[in-house]
Amino acid sequence: MIEFLQRLCGYILEVTNKEEFLTIFYVLTTRNGKSTLLYAIQNLFLDYSKAISSSTFADIKTTHGPKPEIIDLIGAKLIICGELNSETLLNDTLLKSLLGRDLVKARGMCSNNMLQFYVDGKIFANCNEFPSMKIGKT
Repeated sequence: MIEFLQRLCGYILEVTNKEEFLTIFYVLTTRNGKSTLLYAIQNLFLDYSKAISSSTFADIKTTHGPKPEIIDLIGAKLIICGELNSETLLNDTLLKSLLGRDLVKARGMCSNNMLQFYVDGKIFANCNEFPSMKIGKT
């Protein structure tokens, strides 16, 4: 376990997202330390860590407006997503953009200026129920 945690923290510090994956701590039971572990890792990275709502990654067809929470990811090395559940359908297009070294465009809530940037942070989430994702569907 110690070797795994050392490798995990080293991975967070890498400059790029060459691995292109989302880390999900998934255990069927509650109160087992998933959130505590993420909180401890988050405290190691302080200013290089950002928290983001799980709804940011939800596939909600009616939301096409600004996503200021995406802009907040600029400079983050560790991105911790709120707890996911089985009711959440993940937005695979957004996740692929964030994880796949794509140039991301976003704008703030009261801004007309689009920012373009690369997300080099690693995304972590925890859940007791595995979320859904459209895989292979268009």
